[in-house]
Amino acid sequence: TNYSQKKAPAFLLKTYEILEVEMDHLETSIRGYSVLERVETGFVIKSPDRFAAEVLPVYFKHNNMHSFIRQLNMYGFSKKRTRGQNYYHHSLFIKGQPHLVSEIQRKV
Repeated sequence: TNYSQKKAPAFLLKTYEILEVEMDHLETSIRGYSVLERVETGFVIKSPDRFAAEVLPVYFKHNNMHSFIRQLNMYGFSKKRTRGQNYYHHSLFIKGQPHLVSEIQRKV
């Protein structure tokens, strides 16, 4: 998947792809139960257990939710807790703006 001329990190590209490409497939395959919810500058993982078991292994070599979240933190995503769910936000991780993914820098 080539979202940008400037190469974005594989982790961010895969995360963006999960949210942009797989959303419809996830909704259908899990019979309408939403595991993820895409919002303008981030996403909500509604069912962390199912996300770890059913989504992570498709895109990454693991199903470790803590490892996924650690990666998000390394790229400057912030976590907010709303209505009992974790919302992960980054000002450059915008729905419909894949070219911005390559602008996200890993924290030093």
